[in-house]
Parts: sequence; C-alpha cells; structure tokens
Amino acid sequence: MAQPHPHTGATYRVMRRPDNSYGAEVIIEGMNPTFITGFATQALAEAWIEKHKREIEDYTPGWRGRGRQGKKP
Repeated sequence: MAQPHPHTGATYRVMRRPDNSYGAEVIIEGMNPTFITGFATQALAEAWIEKHKREIEDYTPGWRGRGRQGKKP
C-alpha cells in the first residue's frame, strides 16, 4: 500500500505578523508547528494553504525523483 503524504492531516491557520504581513501556520501531529511567511495579504496566505492541500491530495509516492534521469546533481 502506498504511503500517504507526510502532511496528510495537517491543520492550517492564517496569522497576521507584527510587520502586518501574513503567514500560514502548518500544524502536523507530533511535530513542531511550521510557519510559512512572506504573504502580503490574508488572501495570498489562504491561497497558499489551498494550493498545499491540493498538492497533498494529488500526492504520488516517488514524485520527487521523476524527471531527473540523466541530470547531474
């Protein structure tokens, strides 16, 4: 059986930062929260969250190695 994406089950929260930018907090059970920062607006942070959720849903194990044949590291 295929392994799920490591972020499956993550929860998200948009947070306003002290500099008035926005960030997305990613909470994964058993791990420290991660903050994705640098969004100028709340809408951009929310769009990033939705994109990340879609990427998790579309995840196929082994995707990172595809397309690298013949390329030097």
